Amino acid sequence: RVRETNQDFVKVFKNQNNWAGKHVSRKYDLSDIDDLIEFFDMAQFGTLKVLKDRKHTAVFELSGQVVTDRLDSQSDEFSLESGIIAECLERQNGTPTEASATITKKHVVQITAQSD
Repeated sequence: RVRETNQDFVKVFKNQNNWAGKHVSRKYDLSDIDDLIEFFDMAQFGTLKVLKDRKHTAVFELSGQVVTDRLDSQSDEFSLESGIIAECLERQNGTPTEASATITKKHVVQITAQSD
């Protein structure tokens, strides 16, 4: 039962971070990929690079010392960053967009955004 409660907490935490990321994107009026890349650098989230940009799917790589340090400290939660990206693309394309992060073996974070 404790494990179920912990899993529920993690799910709520991720959802709240994702929502907060969308709020940040709106607050800073991030509505195109160039602004997004510059914002990630300025906010010291890491180096954001576009790997793939198609009509309904975009894939980003988030890397750099900040990301490496977070991963080394067992912090593998990047839903805030995912929310920022999702909202930016949603504003750019005008379609609902969600994004999620995965950690690669090369110690980088890959964020995939999917639009309707």
